[in-house]
Parts: sequence; structure tokens; C-alpha cells
Amino acid sequence: MVSCSEENDAPEKIDNDFQAEMGTDEKILELKTWQEADPSIKSSFLNDYKTNTTERRETFENYYKTIGPKAFLDFLEDKYAKCHNESHPVGKTIYKKEQDVIKSLRICANRCTNGCMHGVIAEAYGGKDFGQVVTEMKKFCTSGEMAEMHKPGNCAHAMGHALMLLNSYELGKSIEGCNKFDTPAMSYYCSTGVFMEFSDKLILQEELGLCGTVNRTGLHYPCDTYTDYPAACYRYTLNHIARDLGGNTGGLVNECKKLSTRQRLGCYHALGTIFSPSIRKNPKLINSVCMQGSHDEKIICIEGVIEKLADYNEDEAMNVCYFTEGKYREVCESAAKEKMYRLDKPSIGLYTN
Repeated sequence: MVSCSEENDAPEKIDNDFQAEMGTDEKILELKTWQEADPSIKSSFLNDYKTNTTERRETFENYYKTIGPKAFLDFLEDKYAKCHNESHPVGKTIYKKEQDVIKSLRICANRCTNGCMHGVIAEAYGGKDFGQVVTEMKKFCTSGEMAEMHKPGNCAHAMGHALMLLNSYELGKSIEGCNKFDTPAMSYYCSTGVFMEFSDKLILQEELGLCGTVNRTGLHYPCDTYTDYPAACYRYTLNHIARDLGGNTGGLVNECKKLSTRQRLGCYHALGTIFSPSIRKNPKLINSVCMQGSHDEKIICIEGVIEKLADYNEDEAMNVCYFTEGKYREVCESAAKEKMYRLDKPSIGLYTN
């Protein structure tokens, strides 16, 4: 567990007028695929990508004109099964280079399981005024081309990333921003972006051996301090707890059982999420992972396993559901069909306070 007291500089701000960006309808230029890129330039890029493991955004920026964003995404989708986190810096680079939200979103589409899009929104909004963002974000996520391309809840998640950037990683202020959405579901999905950004920053700091912007001060921090959205917090914190416990999976379950009702629900959701890759390979495991708590804990754990898995591969998710029974199979199959970011999810009350 890393605990530091030094302060890092706040993220660089971007001073562009949002309304001007949204008004453009410039066509996207023809973009090269990875196969079409110059072999010698690709070789140089691959060397930089391999050696510059902690600052890959810089690599993407350096090769933006010679290789390009479509080729970057081709490369990532071939190299990584999901490439969600890996594509965040690509989305940030696209927006920085294009300075146009809609054009950048069109380039990203839904590639790398929407990770590229999340990077675009984080970069576009991460340098705005807080008041402007919370005013604009509701309309932006629910109307126009953004709503045509992505689920509103997915956009809200991306806004959570952006709020963390513009608030210099202050969790309380960022969650306050999420609460400005009109529905509990949108506020919850926004909070998932907040806690994911916290986790991503923490991992990067640890890889670089730095202290500063974000810190964990206890085994369950920040979930024991910022308690409005426990499922969102534990979804991105349980992996850190698992590492602190030395990979003891039984210890993870015991940590969840120690918690109060709302926090325990969030922890069980995260158990489903963290074991989802193993359950994909051995579907029978869903019963040993998720069928050990209360009725609500079983539901929220199943959804933790299935929703994101279905985003990657609905057939594999449905195959897991085959090993559940009765009303829990109905929960599982609904999660597989509807996937992430449902606004009308019957269980949404389990995710919010």
C-alpha cells in the first residue's frame, strides 16, 4: 500500500470553448490502418511503445501524423483482448490533436470497449470550469450525436474521469459533480469513472515509484471514506485490496463479510467483477463466487460478473448464465442482454445510497 504526502502538479488544463467544438461538422480524413502504415515507422513506434511503458500517451502523440489513431487502435485491439485502459491515452491524444469533440468521437467509435471514447471525454472536459461541466454534461450525454453513438450511462462514466482531472483528483468534489446528474443511475455511472480514474492514477504512480496526486491510507480506502456509491468504489479498489492481502481470495470474501450492508453489497459486486475472467474460463465458478450471500448480494455479484463480460462477448456471458438457476438465471440473462450502463436496471437501488 502506498501512502504519500507530497503533492504533484495538477493536470495540464485545456482552454477551448466547448460550444465551438460541438458546432463543427468537419468530415474525418481518411485514416490509415495498422497494415497500411510504413513498416519502418511501425518498427520505431513499437520500440518506443515497448520501452516507454508509463508514458505511452507521449508515444501516441509523437506518431500521430505518421501512423495515426485508426492504426493505433488496430494495434491495441490485436495486442490486448479488451484494450480498454490501454486506449485511454489514445482517446486523449486524438482530442488534443483534433480539438473537436464530435470528430474525435467519430474516430474512436466504440473501439477498445469504449476506452478510446472515455479518453476523448476526459481530455475534452478535464480542463474546463467545474460549473460549466456540470451544466453541460447532462445535455451532452443525453442528446445529439453523443447519445446516438453511446449509451448515456457510458457517457456519464467518461464524465467521471473528466471530473477527476478538472478537480485535480479530489474525490469529494468529483462525486459532488456526479450528483448533479438528474437520475441515480447516471450519478452512479459517473462515479464509476471517478473511482476508475483514481485507481488508474494510483497504478501509474506505483509503476513510476512516485508519491502525490492520489494515495490509499488504509486497506479499504477510499471506499470507507467516500461511501455514496460503494459498488463503484469497490469495483476499482478490490484489486488493490487483493494485492495487499497477498492474492488471498478467501481473504477477499472475508473482507466483504466484515462490512456493513451497503458497503458489503458494493464489495460483493466487485467480487463478481474481479473473478469475471476466471468465470469466463470456468463458468461453474459463478456459483462458488456469487451464491454465498444474501439475495441482493447474489444479484449484485452476478451483475458484476456478467455485464462487462457481455460487453466483450454476449455468447460467453450467456454460457455462464447457463450454470445459474431459477430467478438468478433471469438476472444473469438480463445482464447479458442489456450489458453495462442500463438506466432502467431493476437493481439500481443496490448501487446507490
